Amino acid sequence: MIFWSMLIVIAYASLLLWFLWGLNEKSLAAPISGDYFPKVSVIVAARNEEKGISSLLASLCQQSYPQSNYELIIVNDRSTDGTVDVVNAFREKSKIIHLLHITETHEGWAPKKWALNCAIKESNGELLLFTDGDCVPSETWIAAMIEEFSDKSVGFVSAPAPLSNKKGIIDDLFLLDSLAQDGFSAGGIGHGIALSCTGRNMGIRRSVFDEVNGYEGINGFISGDDDLLLQKVASLTSSKVSFRLKSDAVVSSPPPDKISTFIHQRLRFTSKGLSYYQLDTTPGMKMILPLLYITNIVVLFSMLHVMGGGGISALLPWGLKSIIDGAYSYRIFRLLEIRWRIEAFFILSVLHPIYVTVFGGVGPFVNIQWKTNE
Repeated sequence: MIFWSMLIVIAYASLLLWFLWGLNEKSLAAPISGDYFPKVSVIVAARNEEKGISSLLASLCQQSYPQSNYELIIVNDRSTDGTVDVVNAFREKSKIIHLLHITETHEGWAPKKWALNCAIKESNGELLLFTDGDCVPSETWIAAMIEEFSDKSVGFVSAPAPLSNKKGIIDDLFLLDSLAQDGFSAGGIGHGIALSCTGRNMGIRRSVFDEVNGYEGINGFISGDDDLLLQKVASLTSSKVSFRLKSDAVVSSPPPDKISTFIHQRLRFTSKGLSYYQLDTTPGMKMILPLLYITNIVVLFSMLHVMGGGGISALLPWGLKSIIDGAYSYRIFRLLEIRWRIEAFFILSVLHPIYVTVFGGVGPFVNIQWKTNE
């Protein structure tokens, strides 16, 4: 049993080492031309974001990118708090902010995708950037994302979206977990394999969005306005996908503040797991996803075996996975100039196989909603 477990983890470690090479190749790439200033539309679907949207708007109104070349489109998706009042207060000071209102979701559409689709129809940008109502982009965010698009063959760009309030060990765990996922996606993209991305920090060329018929075919999924759209671009077009793994493109946001919110978020992420094999997705995604899940199952069972009185040698799969995960995540943090904490890594190395196995197994069979108060 230990032999087969180690074989699976070695396959996983080999994949991660290959991805690490992809990261290094990307980090050493020559800078792209900085004299490209297309019209940009920044789109945000907001529902009950009164607490965080002021920080988002303040950041977006103070970008280093020429303000005459971008617009902010905020979609109020049936908010019942003071979201609209906050946005209107900013609109009085800035002409680049446009506010749309959604009163109901079109039949057959998930709420967020319908809101985003309505905003895209009203937008004027050649390039579309997306983030969420509780996020805070760096002041160089738009300029950094546009630099990737200055390569005209690039149709889709993703970038880091760390979760953290910087308030303690729990937030350190969310920070490590979120950046590890971003780093894994970046490593794959470094080798031309589109795996995943986050809607908190991504962009697409309008012509490419139109080429894949937007959200058609994925419009009913409660999740997937980000990674399912990425998969459509990667599998249906000749456009390149890029990942901006630099601190100038970081978009941060607070982690879940309650266990129930965390559970809902993870179930939402995993709810479309089986659908990857029924939709337009890349062969790389279809091969790598099972390896990730099986690896975590193997590591979880190795830990349970030791806890049940088994020999310490059963921890070898966990040990090997932890070593390669640690090296990989450390490299990500160094590239983004963020401090990597070994205590957070050790705790997450134990927790990660548990929740990946549980949520990955349950998520596809649970009926969930975009917001917990939907």
